[in-house]
Amino acid sequence: ALPASSVFLAMAHKGLSVEGIAGELNRKLYQLLPIGYFCCAVVVELAADRRTARVWNGGLPPVLIRRRGRPGYERIESHTLPLGVADADEFEGAAHEITLAAGDLLYAYTDGLPEAENIDGEMWGTGRLEDFLQRDDLPTPRLPALIDAVLEHVNLAPASDDISVVEIEALALADAK
Repeated sequence: ALPASSVFLAMAHKGLSVEGIAGELNRKLYQLLPIGYFCCAVVVELAADRRTARVWNGGLPPVLIRRRGRPGYERIESHTLPLGVADADEFEGAAHEITLAAGDLLYAYTDGLPEAENIDGEMWGTGRLEDFLQRDDLPTPRLPALIDAVLEHVNLAPASDDISVVEIEALALADAK
Protein backbone atom coordinates (compact mmCIF):
# COMPACT_ATOMS: atom_id res chain seq x y z
CA ALA A 1 0.00 0.00 0.00
CA LEU A 2 2.77 2.49 0.81
CA PRO A 3 4.63 2.22 -2.50
CA ALA A 4 1.32 2.34 -4.39
CA SER A 5 0.02 5.37 -2.52
CA SER A 6 3.23 7.37 -2.94
CA VAL A 7 3.39 6.58 -6.68
CA PHE A 8 -0.31 7.36 -7.09
CA LEU A 9 -0.09 10.70 -5.30
CA ALA A 10 3.00 11.81 -7.23
CA MET A 11 1.51 10.82 -10.59
CA ALA A 12 -1.90 12.36 -9.84
CA HIS A 13 -0.22 15.58 -8.71
CA LYS A 14 1.49 15.75 -12.11
CA GLY A 15 -1.91 15.40 -13.81
CA LEU A 16 -1.05 12.14 -15.56
CA SER A 17 -3.73 10.04 -17.22
CA VAL A 18 -5.40 6.99 -15.70
CA GLU A 19 -3.44 4.83 -18.13
CA GLY A 20 -0.16 6.45 -17.09
CA ILE A 21 -0.90 6.09 -13.40
CA ALA A 22 -2.00 2.47 -13.70
CA GLY A 23 1.06 1.66 -15.81
CA GLU A 24 3.47 3.26 -13.35
CA LEU A 25 1.78 1.62 -10.36
CA ASN A 26 2.08 -1.72 -12.12
CA ARG A 27 5.76 -1.15 -12.99
CA LYS A 28 6.65 -0.21 -9.42
CA LEU A 29 4.72 -3.07 -7.80
CA TYR A 30 6.04 -5.58 -10.35
CA GLN A 31 9.56 -4.58 -9.24
CA LEU A 32 8.84 -4.59 -5.50
CA LEU A 33 6.38 -7.38 -4.78
CA PRO A 34 7.39 -11.02 -4.40
CA ILE A 35 5.87 -13.50 -6.85
CA GLY A 36 2.32 -14.32 -5.81
CA TYR A 37 1.64 -10.87 -4.34
CA PHE A 38 -0.37 -8.26 -6.23
CA CYS A 39 -2.69 -5.29 -5.79
CA CYS A 40 -6.24 -5.25 -7.13
CA ALA A 41 -7.29 -1.69 -7.88
CA VAL A 42 -9.71 0.65 -9.56
CA VAL A 43 -8.27 3.96 -10.77
CA VAL A 44 -10.80 6.68 -11.59
CA GLU A 45 -10.10 10.03 -13.19
CA LEU A 46 -13.13 12.19 -12.54
CA ALA A 47 -13.65 15.49 -14.35
CA ALA A 48 -14.07 18.51 -12.09
CA ASP A 49 -17.77 18.70 -13.01
CA ARG A 50 -18.23 14.98 -12.21
CA ARG A 51 -19.79 14.46 -15.63
CA THR A 52 -17.10 12.32 -17.26
CA ALA A 53 -14.88 9.66 -15.83
CA ARG A 54 -12.13 7.38 -17.05
CA VAL A 55 -12.03 4.07 -15.19
CA TRP A 56 -9.34 1.39 -15.07
CA ASN A 57 -10.29 -1.82 -13.24
CA GLY A 58 -7.64 -4.44 -12.52
CA GLY A 59 -8.87 -7.42 -10.53
CA LEU A 60 -11.75 -5.89 -8.55
CA PRO A 61 -15.49 -6.54 -8.85
CA PRO A 62 -17.21 -4.53 -11.57
CA VAL A 63 -17.56 -0.79 -11.07
CA LEU A 64 -21.30 -0.13 -10.98
CA ILE A 65 -22.92 2.83 -12.72
CA ARG A 66 -26.46 3.48 -11.53
CA ARG A 67 -28.21 5.76 -14.00
CA ARG A 68 -30.72 8.08 -12.35
CA GLY A 69 -34.28 6.93 -12.96
CA ARG A 70 -33.24 3.66 -14.64
CA PRO A 71 -33.25 0.17 -13.15
CA GLY A 72 -30.12 -1.96 -13.08
CA TYR A 73 -26.50 -1.05 -13.58
CA GLU A 74 -23.93 -0.54 -16.24
CA ARG A 75 -20.80 -2.46 -15.29
CA ILE A 76 -17.15 -1.78 -15.92
CA GLU A 77 -15.66 -5.21 -15.48
CA SER A 78 -12.08 -5.91 -14.60
CA HIS A 79 -10.38 -6.30 -17.96
CA THR A 80 -6.83 -6.93 -16.87
CA LEU A 81 -4.69 -8.54 -14.23
CA PRO A 82 -4.14 -6.84 -10.88
CA LEU A 83 -1.19 -4.49 -10.43
CA GLY A 84 2.21 -6.12 -10.02
CA VAL A 85 1.44 -9.36 -11.89
CA ALA A 86 2.46 -8.58 -15.47
CA ASP A 87 5.57 -6.82 -16.73
CA ALA A 88 5.23 -3.57 -18.68
CA ASP A 89 5.05 -5.38 -22.07
CA GLU A 90 2.08 -7.50 -20.96
CA PHE A 91 0.26 -4.85 -18.93
CA GLU A 92 -3.16 -3.65 -20.14
CA GLY A 93 -3.52 0.00 -19.15
CA ALA A 94 -6.51 1.05 -21.27
CA ALA A 95 -9.24 2.88 -19.38
CA HIS A 96 -12.96 2.91 -20.05
CA GLU A 97 -14.49 6.37 -20.57
CA ILE A 98 -18.03 7.08 -19.38
CA THR A 99 -20.31 10.09 -19.47
CA LEU A 100 -22.42 10.76 -16.42
CA ALA A 101 -25.65 12.73 -16.11
CA ALA A 102 -26.73 14.62 -13.01
CA GLY A 103 -27.77 12.17 -10.31
CA ASP A 104 -25.93 9.17 -11.77
CA LEU A 105 -23.97 7.21 -9.19
CA LEU A 106 -20.69 5.33 -9.57
CA TYR A 107 -19.72 2.60 -7.09
CA ALA A 108 -16.33 0.91 -6.79
CA TYR A 109 -15.75 -1.67 -4.07
CA THR A 110 -13.47 -4.48 -3.00
CA ASP A 111 -14.50 -8.13 -2.95
CA GLY A 112 -14.60 -7.97 0.84
CA LEU A 113 -17.96 -6.18 0.64
CA PRO A 114 -20.06 -8.89 -1.05
CA GLU A 115 -18.01 -11.56 0.75
CA ALA A 116 -18.69 -10.14 4.24
CA GLU A 117 -19.99 -13.12 6.24
CA ASN A 118 -22.24 -13.32 9.24
CA ILE A 119 -21.67 -15.74 12.12
CA ASP A 120 -23.41 -18.51 10.12
CA GLY A 121 -21.08 -18.07 7.14
CA GLU A 122 -23.73 -16.40 4.96
CA MET A 123 -22.18 -13.78 2.67
CA TRP A 124 -23.70 -10.34 2.15
CA GLY A 125 -23.61 -11.16 -1.56
CA THR A 126 -23.50 -9.24 -4.82
CA GLY A 127 -27.26 -9.51 -5.32
CA ARG A 128 -28.01 -8.05 -1.91
CA LEU A 129 -25.48 -5.27 -2.50
CA GLU A 130 -26.93 -4.33 -5.88
CA ASP A 131 -30.52 -4.51 -4.60
CA PHE A 132 -29.60 -2.32 -1.64
CA LEU A 133 -27.98 0.36 -3.81
CA GLN A 134 -31.08 0.40 -6.08
CA ARG A 135 -33.40 1.34 -3.24
CA ASP A 136 -35.19 4.63 -3.87
CA ASP A 137 -35.99 5.17 -0.18
CA LEU A 138 -32.34 5.86 0.66
CA PRO A 139 -30.85 9.34 0.48
CA THR A 140 -27.62 10.01 -1.37
CA PRO A 141 -24.98 9.35 -0.25
CA ARG A 142 -26.08 5.77 0.37
CA LEU A 143 -22.83 4.67 2.01
CA PRO A 144 -23.82 5.40 5.63
CA ALA A 145 -26.93 3.21 5.23
CA LEU A 146 -24.88 0.55 3.42
CA ILE A 147 -22.29 0.46 6.18
CA ASP A 148 -25.03 0.08 8.79
CA ALA A 149 -26.68 -2.74 6.81
CA VAL A 150 -23.42 -4.66 6.34
CA LEU A 151 -22.49 -4.25 10.02
CA GLU A 152 -25.93 -5.52 11.00
CA HIS A 153 -25.48 -8.51 8.66
CA VAL A 154 -22.05 -9.52 10.01
CA ASN A 155 -23.01 -8.71 13.61
CA LEU A 156 -20.16 -10.12 15.72
CA ALA A 157 -18.52 -12.30 13.06
CA PRO A 158 -14.77 -11.65 12.70
CA ALA A 159 -13.76 -9.86 9.51
CA SER A 160 -12.30 -12.19 6.88
CA ASP A 161 -11.21 -9.48 4.42
CA ASP A 162 -10.89 -5.73 4.15
CA ILE A 163 -13.86 -3.75 2.86
CA SER A 164 -13.53 -0.59 0.82
CA VAL A 165 -16.29 1.17 -1.11
CA VAL A 166 -16.52 4.50 -2.93
CA GLU A 167 -19.65 6.32 -4.09
CA ILE A 168 -19.46 9.19 -6.58
CA GLU A 169 -22.50 11.22 -7.61
CA ALA A 170 -22.55 13.21 -10.83
CA LEU A 171 -23.58 16.78 -10.16
CA ALA A 172 -25.86 19.10 -12.06
CA LEU A 173 -23.72 21.52 -14.08
CA ALA A 174 -24.72 24.49 -11.90
CA ASP A 175 -23.68 22.53 -8.76
CA ALA A 176 -20.30 21.58 -10.21
CA LYS A 177 -18.86 25.10 -10.14
